[in-house]
Amino acid sequence: AREQAPATTLYGNRLVVVASTLAGLTAAILEADSPTIDVGPVTIDDDSASSTPDVDTNGTMIGVAYVGADPGGTTGRIATLDLDGELLAQAPPLQITPSNTTPRSPAIRSISTGWGLTWHDGRTDENSDCVNFGFCRNDIYFVGASVADVGGDAIDISADPNDAIEPSIARLGNTIAIVWKTFRGSRRTAFARAFTCEP
Repeated sequence: AREQAPATTLYGNRLVVVASTLAGLTAAILEADSPTIDVGPVTIDDDSASSTPDVDTNGTMIGVAYVGADPGGTTGRIATLDLDGELLAQAPPLQITPSNTTPRSPAIRSISTGWGLTWHDGRTDENSDCVNFGFCRNDIYFVGASVADVGGDAIDISADPNDAIEPSIARLGNTIAIVWKTFRGSRRTAFARAFTCEP
């Protein structure tokens, strides 16, 4: 495995582990009270550039958000698996960001019958350092997705003149909360936004 922390989530007495390895992105399902692998490892994406996964379950399926390779760079992706670890609906996994946006730190939570996804990328930064070298000022984005479709364009939820990075997402009922880091001069500051999603 690479030096990236695996993503994990629990449902019932089962532990879902998603890891980025040199062989690509893989998932395994373990019995939480046993060292035995119950399902997997299952290959989600066989590209070794697949990285930074996050995982959640709604009790009937498992959603995995990650950064995947793209001919022009990287894109954000989502894969949905059933509780037996089989990929559902889309192959390859659904692309959630435009090409060449260089998304980072994707996070996922279940909402109604699909997924809420957030990440940071520098698509709105047009300065020469960003265009030529990838040193971009980032914004935080959110989009909803079903198993087979992205629900419209991503929303820029940070609209911050400063760099906004590393979002986390949580859900309570129909309320989604997203927290991220931003920079004010030499200080890092946490910002948050909460909104209601459709049931």
